[in-house]
Amino acid sequence: MARDLAPHSSKQVVDNCVQLADALRAAGTTVVFVHVDIDAVPHSPADKPRAQPPQPLPGTASDLLPTLGIQPTDKIVLKHQFGAFWNTDLHDYLQSQGI
Repeated sequence: MARDLAPHSSKQVVDNCVQLADALRAAGTTVVFVHVDIDAVPHSPADKPRAQPPQPLPGTASDLLPTLGIQPTDKIVLKHQFGAFWNTDLHDYLQSQGI
């Protein structure tokens, strides 16, 4: 949340996600939150080196924010690479929901 983002601030992005999730729940649809295990994302030698932050990311960098208002009916997926389907139960979960 501390990053300076554009064209929308971090707070605006989170607020928009909360509004969207609330609207989806009210419509009776499925809400899935996906977050990444930053320490598990593989880095290939072919990847273009990226500038590293001036200090290591905090241990909570992969955590979902409490302000998201996650509900017990929401699905949470922790991904370990760029895609949310590989090595997660997202595909099986969506199929079980008829999606």
